[in-house]
Amino acid sequence: MLAGNQLEITGTNFKGDTSNDSYTNGIFLRHSDAIIKRCSFAHHKAGAIMIDMKPQNRVFILENNIVSSETGGIYVQGKSAKPFIKGNKLKYCHASAIKTSQDVDAFVSSNVW
Repeated sequence: MLAGNQLEITGTNFKGDTSNDSYTNGIFLRHSDAIIKRCSFAHHKAGAIMIDMKPQNRVFILENNIVSSETGGIYVQGKSAKPFIKGNKLKYCHASAIKTSQDVDAFVSSNVW
C-alpha cells in the first residue's frame, strides 16, 4: 500500500505461493494508517505483515492467524512508531514471529506462538 493512505481489512484470507517457491508478502504497508483484523495469512516466504511506519501513523494488528511465514510473521519498522499488536496466533514462523526494529515502541499483548 502506498504512503499516506488508510487501510481497514477484516476477515480476509491471504495465501502465498506454495507451488513456485516465490517470495510473497500478505500485506506490505508503508507510512499509512491501518486496522488489520481477523485475517488469515499462510505460506508467505517474505513475511505475512510487513510495516514501515511514521510516528503519526496508527496501526492496529488484531486477532489474525499467521501460519508458515519464513522470514517473519509480523515485522514493524519506523523511528518512534507505536503499533498495537494484540491477540494474534502465529504458528510455524521460521524466523521471529513478531519482530520490530530497535526504535519501535510497540504495544504487544496476548499473542500466541
